Amino acid sequence: MGVFTTTKNHLQLIYNSKNSLGKQALAYINSSEKSIYTLDTAKDNLTPTQWSEIASKLELSIAELVDKNQSDFKNEFGSDDIVMDDDQWIKVINKKPYLITKPILVVGDRVFQITTPSDILKYIEADSAGLEKPYNKK
Repeated sequence: MGVFTTTKNHLQLIYNSKNSLGKQALAYINSSEKSIYTLDTAKDNLTPTQWSEIASKLELSIAELVDKNQSDFKNEFGSDDIVMDDDQWIKVINKKPYLITKPILVVGDRVFQITTPSDILKYIEADSAGLEKPYNKK
């Protein structure tokens, strides 16, 4: 990933500390022994280039990063069929980061949208599959 510099031993979590999934994902990633970088969208914004790169790696549009089914979105925009270009969606995301309810995990050059906190474990463990784990020694 161009904007995000990572290796397989370095994890990046982009999450929102104001939602329960974000808090749980943070707890899971903190249990990893890998190098961790976290970005809390409740406190810091990503650049438009970073959001574009994330969406591209996830093979989603910028609009698809936003949870249009949540009540906050419907209260603000009225319906989930609103049409905006990518620049407008990025402005919405930066002004209302809580609209992205799924944390984003970056592992090496791969990017994952987290739907349940335990997803983090499978993405972390997938990178170390086949390696001897110290807790499996007899």
